[in-house]
Amino acid sequence: MKNLKKLMAVVLAVAMLATSLLTVTAAGDQYKYLVEAQKLYDMGLYQGVSTTSFDPDLGSSLTREQGFTMLVRMFGGQSAAEALSNTEINNTLSQFKDASSISDWARPYVAFAVKEKMIQGRPDGTIGPKDALLGKDYATLILRALGYEVGADDYHVASAILVDKGGLTADMALKFNDKPLIRDDFVGITFAAMNAKDTSGVSIIAALVEAGVVSEAKALANGLYTAEKNLADAKAAVAALQAAANKDLTVEENIAAAEKLVEGTKAAVAKVEDVKLESDLAAAIAKIEAARKAFNDKLAQNKAAEDEVAALEAAVAKDLTVEANLLYAEGSVAGAEAAVETVKDATVKAALKARVDEAKAKLAAARTYLDAKKAVDAYKAAPYTTLEEIAAAEALEAAANTAVAKVADATKKAALEAEVAAKKALVAAKKAEITPIAVESVVANNLKAIVVNFTKPVDKNTITTSTVTVAGQTIKTALSNGNKTLTIELGTKVAQNAAVKLTLNGVKDSNGIALAKYEQTIDMIDVTIPVAQSVNFVSKKKIEIIFSEPVDCDTAGIYKTTNSDNLGGTIQLKIDDAYAFAKLSTSGNKLVVDFLNNLADGNHTVYLAGVPDYAGFKMSPASFSFNVTTDNVKPVATSVEAKSTSEIVVTFSENITIDGSPVVKVKETGGSEITIPKSALTADKTSLKIDLSDIQRQLTAAALVGFQVTVKDVQDAAGNKCDEVTLNGVLVDDQTPPTIVSYEVTDDNKVRVVFSEAVDGTPTFKLYKADGKEDKVEITWEEDKNKYDNKDVDYDYLIDIGKGESNIASYTLEIKGLTDKSIRKNPMGTVTLPITTKDTIAPEIKFAIIVEGPAIEITFSEPMDASTINNVQNYFLKVKGEIVTLIGTKAKISSISADNTKVVLSLKDTGIEPPSKDNNDEIAVIGAKDANGKALVGDGATIAKMFQLDDAYKLISADDLVFQAIAPNKIKVTFGKGKAPGYTFVSANASAFKFRNIEPVSDGVYNFVYTDDFDMGVIAAQIASDGRSIELTTSVQFNADASNSTVVDSVYKLAMYIVDNVNDVDVSIKDMNGNKVVVAREDAIQIADKIGATHLRTERNSGKKNEAWLVFDEDIDYASSIKKNDNKDAILASGIEVKDKDGKVMIPVVDYTVKIDSRNVVVGKDTDGKDVIRGRKVVVVTVEKRNYTGNVTIAVKRPEFIKDAMGNAVTVRESDTFKVEQSPSP
Repeated sequence: MKNLKKLMAVVLAVAMLATSLLTVTAAGDQYKYLVEAQKLYDMGLYQGVSTTSFDPDLGSSLTREQGFTMLVRMFGGQSAAEALSNTEINNTLSQFKDASSISDWARPYVAFAVKEKMIQGRPDGTIGPKDALLGKDYATLILRALGYEVGADDYHVASAILVDKGGLTADMALKFNDKPLIRDDFVGITFAAMNAKDTSGVSIIAALVEAGVVSEAKALANGLYTAEKNLADAKAAVAALQAAANKDLTVEENIAAAEKLVEGTKAAVAKVEDVKLESDLAAAIAKIEAARKAFNDKLAQNKAAEDEVAALEAAVAKDLTVEANLLYAEGSVAGAEAAVETVKDATVKAALKARVDEAKAKLAAARTYLDAKKAVDAYKAAPYTTLEEIAAAEALEAAANTAVAKVADATKKAALEAEVAAKKALVAAKKAEITPIAVESVVANNLKAIVVNFTKPVDKNTITTSTVTVAGQTIKTALSNGNKTLTIELGTKVAQNAAVKLTLNGVKDSNGIALAKYEQTIDMIDVTIPVAQSVNFVSKKKIEIIFSEPVDCDTAGIYKTTNSDNLGGTIQLKIDDAYAFAKLSTSGNKLVVDFLNNLADGNHTVYLAGVPDYAGFKMSPASFSFNVTTDNVKPVATSVEAKSTSEIVVTFSENITIDGSPVVKVKETGGSEITIPKSALTADKTSLKIDLSDIQRQLTAAALVGFQVTVKDVQDAAGNKCDEVTLNGVLVDDQTPPTIVSYEVTDDNKVRVVFSEAVDGTPTFKLYKADGKEDKVEITWEEDKNKYDNKDVDYDYLIDIGKGESNIASYTLEIKGLTDKSIRKNPMGTVTLPITTKDTIAPEIKFAIIVEGPAIEITFSEPMDASTINNVQNYFLKVKGEIVTLIGTKAKISSISADNTKVVLSLKDTGIEPPSKDNNDEIAVIGAKDANGKALVGDGATIAKMFQLDDAYKLISADDLVFQAIAPNKIKVTFGKGKAPGYTFVSANASAFKFRNIEPVSDGVYNFVYTDDFDMGVIAAQIASDGRSIELTTSVQFNADASNSTVVDSVYKLAMYIVDNVNDVDVSIKDMNGNKVVVAREDAIQIADKIGATHLRTERNSGKKNEAWLVFDEDIDYASSIKKNDNKDAILASGIEVKDKDGKVMIPVVDYTVKIDSRNVVVGKDTDGKDVIRGRKVVVVTVEKRNYTGNVTIAVKRPEFIKDAMGNAVTVRESDTFKVEQSPSP
């Protein structure tokens, strides 16, 4: 009650002032309202003239100036009145002719009342301070306190007006209106006014009780508040009953609880006369009674079904690893399903069906496990002592793996996999043990060496001059490549094109199994020039020069001056442009140079020319530098550089390693020191690379100010350790965006892209077909770990466009949202790349259906080479277990579809018994190829594994379909991943699609809440060009989170189902086989949210004026790529640009911070047009720059850092401005 305080002031102040201002007279029984005075006294609303006992003094009179004074005090003006100066008082009261007759104590109060227009005076210019207080004066005071306007005309009938408001009887109004009041009158009016109601309909006594001024018990005891109490009790009882009736009344406990409240509520409502309460009571009772009837009906209907389902569940609860238990449970399914079908209540039926489905799923899992266990046991029992037994065991292993792969229980699956792996290890070991070693290849591309590659490692002890021989040669042998490669160096070179006989006899593998005697005549042919490839510094007296093949250069152990005169007329070797004094020898592909004297410390250059191979081909001159030094010098860390936010490079004075225990620490300005583990360190010549991403860290904007790296005990190749040193660095403020240097399509249809620098971000990829329409495939990317096939490329990445299985096709790849790895995350911008995929898909048979004729309709997975599927000789049947060829029969290809994906094989007049599904008859198409020449694979590609014939195409079910809201008024109906391969839609009707409301019962789980459908107003249904999806257009839009837009901030999502008939009109959706696609109402599928969030506005926090909120049309969240990162807020800040009032870009994290958090914002309007405020996750930008006041401009530069709750992309505004106000820093 908005006038409660004023009203209380009226009652209490009048009572109190009546005591302090009036002349005391004797109390007596002659006063009419003595009883009422006693009641007011009991309630604490009237004091009388005594502070210790009841002495009402009902005979005292009241004057107008006393009334005015009470009025001012009632309305809290006492302090203001007493603060008026004498000048103000006199000037204010000078307008009244009788101002001088106002008592001194009353003058401030009367002046204040005049100034505040509480009183206006009389028309004759007087105020009548000593005149008596009339009943209409007091009635006016009460009416105004109740919030009513009382004008000059109303004043004269104020008592009558108070009668209308429930405050007086008509007799009292006639009696008191013009009567000078005594305290007895005052008490009578005051007590009667307790029932007067203010402008909102609340009585004075109700307001006093509500405020706690008068207790409810005392009000009732004194004959007041009875009607109000009865009405309040009735309202509370009805509200409680309605709340009970609004609970889930499909639950018996809720029904019973509601029923218990009915009689008490009836009794409470009977005490009042309120039509609305009676109506609400009747409606609630009707709802409860209907719920009880429905519940009892359901109990009667469902008991039999419940018993059957319970029996099934009891059977399933037994140990299903026991075959007998499993068979019994499987046998119980049919009875339970039949019983459930008799249930009429859709909700109960759905619940029972769900329980049956859950039981069936458990049985299917149990059967899968038991089958897998049998397959694993069969494999474990298989013998494997011979290669024949091993081949059979491997077949059993394949069967076991296939069966185990179907097991869903991860623990059971892992246990079975472990059993298979253990057996496989034994079989593999035995196979390796008993499989004979073989020669894989022999290479003889020079005249001095033969290289033999084996299929298995050989026993090095069996490589001798007796087990390895080359006719007419003495040889040297060397094993490499894990003892699988044998290099045979001939003692004497052979002539060009000479044939030599290689014999291997007695060579054994590491298990002691002998190689079958191998004899091979080999043509030794050398057509290549030897190439000097590198130099190895061995010691101060020795170096090695590595060639591409053996070379002919040997001084027979004699030191010589290495000029051409001493080395065969063509060979020269110089050290630092001077001939050396050395001896030369060869070892395989190495030329070994032994110097007589030590080489001096320092850099040297070796020049070599004229060295021939054994075919006489001479090398081209070559020079190599090498360094000779005695290293006692510690490495010194000389500089540090941040290559990106995740990589720091420390440069040393010499080549270093990460051997030993290097100590490396990193600290940003204002941050704490981090010790870097050895796993995050890499040595590359003189560079020590620190990979912060290895420890889920990265440099922040603080590194723009500076960072420090402390290193200690980093070693060089000689083991010298560096001293501890701290280097200072600054992260370069890179503002150059990355670019694409080159790209190509790999053999597995990934796109390898080479960038100008390391890139980062959460990119958006889109793939467009040749017709310009988007191919909505899942696209992922990763850094190419193979480093571009070992080419010298630093920044290459592989983009998986989802075409690993694809035919040749042209596309355009669009890339958005990539940045470099600088602190600014410079965006690359949108790039489009035209690409052509390679054919990686081998064709398969999808369907083979027996049709009338007799004939077989065969559908392939892709367009085929017509010549290979039009040849009847390529077709073979298996009828009743016997292979049947069509050669020489009247079988023919009666039709081929226009796209070469379907053929009809006619068997009419062939004399062949018509095939049947019941006989498990099969078909194979040998030699069939697709349009790009790839051979048919899978079942039906060979006679050994033929394709099972069927007698009808399977129907599309709800499990095959996915419904997605892709725009506010667009729904995509498509097949789930891997579902219904080969199926397409051929007809679509907008009237076939129906909708239901669903609401959350827990996070991410929805239940049906209304049996009535919700009409989304589907106005169009368009089939995609590939036939695999249907796009619906609706007249009713979704909210951004795919919820029901007819309710503000709705929690209701929608589910959809498909019908085939509306009002006896066929509206069916059909697949390519002409079968109807129907989804039952009880199987309605939730429509998934694929709608992105939209940035609606940016608003300032009214309570924190350096904070702004970026408000979207739904909850938003961090992108998954940064959500788990400890620095996600810093990363998000780097993607949001904030400029100050001068247009200067502020530094993220330092000048401003960003986070995603919940704030109470306006989310829409209710049916009355009032704002609806809810908590919603928004982007919170807080300007932290000291003492900054003024406008800032906010622009989201990296929207890919923000997603909606379902991971969908967001659309952002170009920029917004808000004013920052901050208190000065201390």
